[in-house]
Amino acid sequence: MNKKHKSKKEKRLIYPMIPVIGLTIFMIISPLLAFSVKIPITGETTFYLPGRVWEDYCLASREILTFSTGAAFLLFFLGERVYPDKPLKAPLLHSKYIRLPLIFLGVYVLWSIISSVISKYSYVSMIGFPAEPEGLWSVFGCALLFIAAFNYMSYLETEKAQKFISFMIFGATAIIVFMSVIEWFVPMTTLFFDYEPPDKRLALLFGNSINCGVVCAILFSAGTVLCFFEERRLMLAAKIALTVLIFLCVLRSRSSAALYSSLIAAAAGSLTVFIRCKGKILNFLITTAAVAVCAGVYQLAQTGGVTDILNNTGAYDPSNSFMLTDIKAEGNRLFLTNGSGTLELILNDGNLSFEKDGKETSFVQTEDGWAAALDEEYSMVSVILSDELLSLDLGYSYPIYFEITGDVFQYIGLNGYIEEMSDKPPFPEFSDYYRLGTGRVYIWLNTVSMLKDCLFKGYGAGEYVFHYPHADIVGSLNTHGVVPLITPKPHCMYLQIFTSYGFPALVAFICFAALILKRGITAPIPNGEESIIALCAGMICFLISGVANDPNSTFGIWFWVMAGAAEALYEKNISRCNRNDNNNTYFLHNLHSNIVVHNK
Repeated sequence: MNKKHKSKKEKRLIYPMIPVIGLTIFMIISPLLAFSVKIPITGETTFYLPGRVWEDYCLASREILTFSTGAAFLLFFLGERVYPDKPLKAPLLHSKYIRLPLIFLGVYVLWSIISSVISKYSYVSMIGFPAEPEGLWSVFGCALLFIAAFNYMSYLETEKAQKFISFMIFGATAIIVFMSVIEWFVPMTTLFFDYEPPDKRLALLFGNSINCGVVCAILFSAGTVLCFFEERRLMLAAKIALTVLIFLCVLRSRSSAALYSSLIAAAAGSLTVFIRCKGKILNFLITTAAVAVCAGVYQLAQTGGVTDILNNTGAYDPSNSFMLTDIKAEGNRLFLTNGSGTLELILNDGNLSFEKDGKETSFVQTEDGWAAALDEEYSMVSVILSDELLSLDLGYSYPIYFEITGDVFQYIGLNGYIEEMSDKPPFPEFSDYYRLGTGRVYIWLNTVSMLKDCLFKGYGAGEYVFHYPHADIVGSLNTHGVVPLITPKPHCMYLQIFTSYGFPALVAFICFAALILKRGITAPIPNGEESIIALCAGMICFLISGVANDPNSTFGIWFWVMAGAAEALYEKNISRCNRNDNNNTYFLHNLHSNIVVHNK
């Protein structure tokens, strides 16, 4: 009897470790999947996971971890079929309510597969590693994480679900806060990757400060709501302290999208609490005051740090440049146009001359080559002609380069290739708004011009960079101050899904997110299950930040895990209320029968 009992005990200890074992196996074998990819836009051959495994894991291949985690947890649920007598037994996808979200999720995954399989560079999309924003591995992994979170939360009793979610959110918050303290003294990006984030921003091991900021914003939004329902004073103080510190991490990341999304999502969660649950005013006031004080101290310590982030400062200022509106080359003539006229560069047997609106203009030749000394209007123009290479400096951050072959101007673009200057600025009537969002509006408008080819299917995972119009010299110079510049992603999650997987995938994703949020916000909320509102706040934060950020495995996994947990809590609350209604109906029916009998 003792041996049998011991054997059962050992199996029960090993069984919950299946996800960890599976994750470890996937992580060990993933370096064996090393392969080389030739990037068409640059002509370079890039190797993924050959020797720099640690850096590739943390920066370029986070979707490996996402997929491995989802697949490992799926092994856990398949194990239920093998060991049906275990205490964590719960039928896989047991409820009818989950069917509609799964349909939307299935369409999203299916269209990502279709778009990637029949794409122009399918060898890039199918593997997915080069697609840093989100490759196919990440798509599959996120879908599996949704299912995993849904099933795992289905196991827990109602009172345990609240504790698990609170532990998950504040546990992750505590880890990030602790790491940020270390980052203050020893930047982790410098320690592990030999580079330092700009302006001393918080990056930790998330790859960059934006990724770190969005993760912190999601945790802050959810943690703020959870603080409203804490009744224990010491625990309330600890949770508020962690919430304030994670908000400080949001500020240190200097991500405007993270700050705006965290504040809006926290406000939306607070409003839902007061409408649905009549949350405690005192907890709300204490939490809000603590966050406000934190923001005020940071504002003073960083001399306008908060307002700078809200104003989204840091965009390139082209006011001291040529303010180019058009550029074109015709044989031995190069035409540069701005608001005041057209400047022409003319080559004749290797000799350079200038004309303004058809009239010859004087210039000064220096030892370095040719320098245009025109008038105050064109004082920022500098030209160097040497060894059949012309460098044209128009006052922007970097000059434009042309190869001179027989007095013919040929533009030198990406990777030293000769390119046609064929791309025009998108929607020139909105050129005054290109620089908004640190140049994001310009990229969005360029991306909108690509959408006509994505109405049914997208370009494929990670292939956006191969189809983006990079030869738009005018727009790129006035927006970023540099050309050529590789734009690998649209800086908008919804445009990323549209261009990568097509319009049907975008509609399916929006319907999926809207359905989960609607259920979470309107679901019955019995005492002790207010954590579903915190999950919804975190999801809202992710969706808002996605307006100005690309989908990314670093913070995307939080959305899918929270969505699965919220759906599970919704279904548990619905079932619980249905049972209570049935019990009340049965009680009233019996009471009525007893009254009738007594009267007789």
